[in-house]
Amino acid sequence: MHRSLKSTADELFRSLEGYMTPIQREFFAHVMSIIREQTAQIEKTDALIKRSLSDNYKAAVAALDTIPGIGEISAEQIVAETGIDIAL
Repeated sequence: MHRSLKSTADELFRSLEGYMTPIQREFFAHVMSIIREQTAQIEKTDALIKRSLSDNYKAAVAALDTIPGIGEISAEQIVAETGIDIAL
């Protein structure tokens, strides 16, 4: 069994050492281009969403983000699932 499915950047670069055919280089460049484009689209969508959030939502996320082990993304997901009005 594998200990980890994640590799470091150095391990990835070392794995690329050696000979790549021209078509392999073209395919690799194409895939990297797609990844860059999708990353840019995700970042733009995230920025649009954050700009549209209410102050109450932002305050709830900020409060949850102060809890050790809860980062901003987790806090956003918690508020998205539970809402900001948790009164009983």
